Amino acid sequence: MQTQPNYNFRGIELIDGIYQSKSSLCDRCFHPICSGYTATSCKDYTLALKFKSPKGFDLKSVNTFRLGKAWFKRLGKGSLVAIIDSKTNEVFRYAYVTEVHFGNKQEMAELYGKDNHTMRYQNVTDNIATQMLKRLKSSSGSMIYNSTDTVSVIYLEVIDE
Repeated sequence: MQTQPNYNFRGIELIDGIYQSKSSLCDRCFHPICSGYTATSCKDYTLALKFKSPKGFDLKSVNTFRLGKAWFKRLGKGSLVAIIDSKTNEVFRYAYVTEVHFGNKQEMAELYGKDNHTMRYQNVTDNIATQMLKRLKSSSGSMIYNSTDTVSVIYLEVIDE
């Protein structure tokens, strides 16, 4: 695994279960046993999802909301992802993607907000969609939040340590 994290996942596509890029995938891979090759396609490529806190990742199955469509196109069922602490840039868990959904922010918050790692950690039971959107706006900033009406919702099966 790399020593200097590279979180630039632009240009990476999941095509028929194989990650592909015009440039090397290896310098952006978070696979726990990556050998550091210079491959431009790899079925074991591991993307990283950054989080400000590990809250809620003690639960076995959770989801995360990401603005826009990029993560919907980047991940598929069965993809392995590294869960990264954004403060330390360290992997604190790994998880498998079990579902990926894409749609309007409001609709996705209504349908899937109850399963979000933060909502579950904070035991939010009232006005879940409103609270989910408020949290999403707070974590991404108003300008970025207001730049899109869509989100990707990624369901994760957290791997036991």
